[in-house]
Amino acid sequence: MGKKVRSAKGVVLDFDLLRLKEKIASAPKTVEVKAREDFIDKKLRRRLKKKTPVQKIVKAEPVEETPEEPTTEE
Repeated sequence: MGKKVRSAKGVVLDFDLLRLKEKIASAPKTVEVKAREDFIDKKLRRRLKKKTPVQKIVKAEPVEETPEEPTTEE
């Protein structure tokens, strides 16, 4: 079968298998795969729009209260 070599770490590498995987990965995507990816992307974009934006919490500065003048009502 394929040429198998043991790496310095002791992992067995099959160069023929790696070459086949590289060809599969570089092959163009089929129509079905592309449609599925588009569907997932649209679904994720829709969720991001629904998410409420993060609001900053701003501390209010203390307001100086002025003493009110007493009013006399008769």
